[in-house]
Amino acid sequence: MATTVHTCLHAYGWTTIYPALEAFLERWLTAREASGVSHLVTSLAGIFTGVTALCPPLRQAFVGEFVKMCWQHLLETTTPPMQHWILVDAYLMDTAPQHVRGNWLDVRLPPVLIGMVDGFLYGRSFASALARKQVSASKQLQQLPFGLVQAIASHPTLPQQRYLDVLATSINELVRTSVDVGRETPQAVSSSDLGNIMDALHRLGCINAALLTACRVISSPERVVAGLLLFLQLPAPPLPPSAQLAIAHFAESAAPTFHYTDHTQHDDVLSSFVDVIEVLTLTAPRDVLPFVTAWCAALPETLDATRSSLYPVVEMLYSRLKGKDLDLVVHLAGPCLAALLQGGALTPVPALNDFVLTAIEVDADHCDECAAFGVFLLDGHCMEFRCEYDDGPCKALEELVKAYPLELLLDQVDGSDDSASDSDDERSANFFIWKRAQPGGATIDDLIEYLHRSAQRQGDIARVAVLDEVLALHAAAMDVDAPAPKRPRHET
Repeated sequence: MATTVHTCLHAYGWTTIYPALEAFLERWLTAREASGVSHLVTSLAGIFTGVTALCPPLRQAFVGEFVKMCWQHLLETTTPPMQHWILVDAYLMDTAPQHVRGNWLDVRLPPVLIGMVDGFLYGRSFASALARKQVSASKQLQQLPFGLVQAIASHPTLPQQRYLDVLATSINELVRTSVDVGRETPQAVSSSDLGNIMDALHRLGCINAALLTACRVISSPERVVAGLLLFLQLPAPPLPPSAQLAIAHFAESAAPTFHYTDHTQHDDVLSSFVDVIEVLTLTAPRDVLPFVTAWCAALPETLDATRSSLYPVVEMLYSRLKGKDLDLVVHLAGPCLAALLQGGALTPVPALNDFVLTAIEVDADHCDECAAFGVFLLDGHCMEFRCEYDDGPCKALEELVKAYPLELLLDQVDGSDDSASDSDDERSANFFIWKRAQPGGATIDDLIEYLHRSAQRQGDIARVAVLDEVLALHAAAMDVDAPAPKRPRHET
């Protein structure tokens, strides 16, 4: 399609067939994405050449005017990709004015004035990707950095100071707004946008402590750290030592935000702490082991802290660094395993059979409800039995409850009350048969505690299995000639 367009323009001249071309572009935009049209325009302008171009450049008089008219029509109709927008802006500001017979006005004006006068006469917005008055600073930071990185990658000689100025202005505007409204942790800029901002400013040579401090103001510590990690994982030119040092210092300063507070530690907080560790592995590898050692030593020596903070960090590191840095994972996995075993995590939980009612016999052949009730009586972990029908249990179960008033209780719950029933149940009433706690025996609270400890122990068994796997893999990697060690057996 692009080659055909170029052939027609070359054969008849763009001034002759431009109205037809404009109508064609209008139809194209209704059927395809704007990127296709903007790529065509940039190819005709000679911005993209060779294998990156859709067609050869258009070599005709006043081709700069042709590009201006096409681009103005495109901007009035849709939003092109930021990469193309930046490159066309640079073309109109820096390249087109230098072309001999490239613009209507170049026979009368010097190149430096063409853009200003042309914009005044025709109402065109030069440098429009940078001077979009209707776009907020946060929107500019969402769109400009990624497009700028793409533009610089394809055109390394692109003038860069103007883009640095716009990014700095947008960041400063957000900082000022955040300070004015008194927000301590604003959520204006996402981690992915921060990663793109870092990538763009890195290519402009401007990553420093002041930038990172500003990013913390316009976002939040966890988002900035996540954005830094995204940036460091991108294929980009090497970071200078000063930038690496600034990033490492920022990550370490943000780490206390994600430290252990109590056993209700949230996964996203711990994930942010693991992000800090990964950032340090990429910017200050010598600082990683001392950093994680100090963090581990500061944790409370309790099973709660081990389960809710230390182990999740080990698990996340193992998932992320399994093929990269197993030494670091083992550095925390060893103390984690020792804390679980020495803290009695695998100690068996004494059996609790107070709610196993073997003395009550039920005729399982009477009906399905009776059969299910017989299973319920022998299940010492279950306290309530929900009757199948909204008019109560079958007659046999009703008589059984009457025969054992000290052990069983029949209860009717209003269907509008979801406290003891499923929220999607639409019955007008729900009937339940409850086991009663016996004098001198276990209480319902005892059963709840027993179930909690049992579930906790099963979780600890799974945690120990993962830690054993980590240590075994590391041992095998340290001695590739030796057979893989068997998983140790722990008393359970």
